[in-house]
Amino acid sequence: MTNTDGSALQASSQATSTTASETVLANPSATIVPATSTTETTSTNLISKYMEHNLLLNGDAEAGPGATRPEEVIKSIPGWTTTGTFTPVKYDAISGTLQSSDPGPENRGENFFAGGIADNPNAVASAIQTIDLTEVTPLVDKGHVTYTLLAYLGGFGNFSNAADVQALFLDTNGQEIATAQVGPVLNQDRTIGSVTHQT
Repeated sequence: MTNTDGSALQASSQATSTTASETVLANPSATIVPATSTTETTSTNLISKYMEHNLLLNGDAEAGPGATRPEEVIKSIPGWTTTGTFTPVKYDAISGTLQSSDPGPENRGENFFAGGIADNPNAVASAIQTIDLTEVTPLVDKGHVTYTLLAYLGGFGNFSNAADVQALFLDTNGQEIATAQVGPVLNQDRTIGSVTHQT
């Protein structure tokens, strides 16, 4: 993020679904940190508001209920606009999906995001949110901040489902000026029920 008019970050998560399994997306995170070469003083207010913590609202799927039945899709997810069968799912609630004892984030709560179960094996489920970065644009333009995009991604066994997380950096006119992506994690990248941490 250097020498760009980065006034917004649009984060999206996408998962392809299968009729027999769910794609796993746990704890997506977008973080801005001051670059080590910063010579200007960054205000405490900007640091506490934008930096060194997850910018995604409800990035951990905890700000609402998680599905407890395979066919259940929770459409109203705080912080996210969703399509398809994208849904939070409660750990340990559905046989064959992610359990709280499976590999994943250390700081996990009760839920994770999933692509859901769809009738069409080529279905795509997604969630998107936009984060206004207007206040930190001068720091972005001068190259005084960096970002980290990370997530735990996975799916179920050898089913051909996959998940990825994308960040689109937009200028003040809403035009895309940079992108970043984590994943996808494909079936050959995982074992049954596994998730893979990617940055």
